Amino acid sequence: GGQHGHEGVTLKQIDEPDEVELIQIDRRTLPRGNYEEAGVERRQVFDIQICRWVTEYQAEILIDKTSGNRYVAPFPDEVSKAVQYGKQLKAHAPPLCQNSCRSIN
Repeated sequence: GGQHGHEGVTLKQIDEPDEVELIQIDRRTLPRGNYEEAGVERRQVFDIQICRWVTEYQAEILIDKTSGNRYVAPFPDEVSKAVQYGKQLKAHAPPLCQNSCRSIN
């Protein structure tokens, strides 16, 4: 499905997949006989699993007992809202969405 003239690349199987599912033959569907195991045929599906990671920033608040002035520790510049998406999620969103997601800001 690549663009015309683009040299394609084929995925190659890896030696240590994260999960292996053995699919066995339903022996009831075989004709009568004396069978021996002859190995397996391997196919692999490459996918991605993303887990949520939430970092909570807690800014210390101090109140001057004399003046009553309130002081709040500054949050990092990139933490500007009470809840927001992080830079890692923003970096992965465009390729994953392929124009079907709303803009993530």
